Amino acid sequence: MATKIEDESGAKARDVLKEIRALLAEREPDIEPDTEAGTKRSGRKHPRHRLTDLMVRQAGPGRHADGDGLYLYVRPSGSRSWMQRLVVEGERLDRGLGGYPLVTLADARRKAEDNRRVARKGGDPFAVSELKEVPTVRELYEGVIEKRREHWRNRATEAKW
Repeated sequence: MATKIEDESGAKARDVLKEIRALLAEREPDIEPDTEAGTKRSGRKHPRHRLTDLMVRQAGPGRHADGDGLYLYVRPSGSRSWMQRLVVEGERLDRGLGGYPLVTLADARRKAEDNRRVARKGGDPFAVSELKEVPTVRELYEGVIEKRREHWRNRATEAKW
């Protein structure tokens, strides 16, 4: 007898879950309820481009997420800076992208997107190895002389350099 009562209550619970899923589907069609318990909501995207320029200017102290790993850090002094959180080769990295207003919201988003592309291809976007060849002091000196030479009026100026 006890098993019959448990079966009936289980059937009622399943019916209630079906009704809840139907109501969720009507209210939020982009959300697919989990098939097992109805607790997980898959299909919902993470918020993207949450901040606006006005919000950046008026944000209080703390960390403010823009989405896709981009954060605005506001210090108690009022200074603002952009940080990006990425996972590169299994290691979480937090790196600065620059201070606001020197780096605008659009610039920070562009830099963050470029860094994500590099990380998805397996590279380290924060590696210093981006400089393929560092010029020597002599090469820099000769380059400056060549650029300045066209502005000189006589050969005596070249001897001074």
